[in-house]
Amino acid sequence: KKPVEGNLRLRLTALKSLGLVGRAEWQSQAVKKTAASPALESIVSTLATALRNTTEFVRTAAAEAVVDLRPKEIGLNADATLPGLIGMLQSGKLDEKDHAALALSLIGPSANAALLELLSKLQVQDRELRLKVVGTLGRIGSDAEALVPILIEMLQDPDDRMRWVAISSLARIGKYPPGTRELLTKEVNDTNAPNHY
Repeated sequence: KKPVEGNLRLRLTALKSLGLVGRAEWQSQAVKKTAASPALESIVSTLATALRNTTEFVRTAAAEAVVDLRPKEIGLNADATLPGLIGMLQSGKLDEKDHAALALSLIGPSANAALLELLSKLQVQDRELRLKVVGTLGRIGSDAEALVPILIEMLQDPDDRMRWVAISSLARIGKYPPGTRELLTKEVNDTNAPNHY
């Protein structure tokens, strides 16, 4: 990565701080979770714009701010950030993808729908992106119940990483259709599995 210049550094710090400012704004509201204040809506709009910026540092800082804001937890509609975060997940560098995945996991049901739609469009050869999308959906937890049939199918994948993500995601979602125990037992008893983590 190239060093961050002074003006850009100030911009990045301001962006990262927006998430914390938004949390503080939410905490200071007299009536929590009933309606977003114009200040919170403005923060979401600013972050949505920054997530589509051409500079990697700016996009990453905006994703970090979404993480700090934790929209789902405070009942804030952050759907405007979805296109930028999905774009980062699809074409960003590894660091960007990680930040986007974490931010998406904290948005709520609309992120689930966007991620499931993306997953349905991915080809089998897009393994790395499939891993990232499924892992993100797994982090969302019980709200990602629609993912369970895909995860059960992934338990049959020859790629150890796919099976690992499927198992981890099933555990986080907490929904286990019939036959899940047998598939997990098979993994536990697999003596051909690599001995590395």
